[in-house]
Amino acid sequence: MIDDIRYLIVFAKIAETGSVSGGAEALG
Repeated sequence: MIDDIRYLIVFAKIAETGSVSGGAEALG
């Protein structure tokens, strides 16, 4: 459940930055 939420947050970050690298940074 938590992983699903984290995935949604990362996806939102990628959509916001428009960059896959941005999502990678969100993952840490």
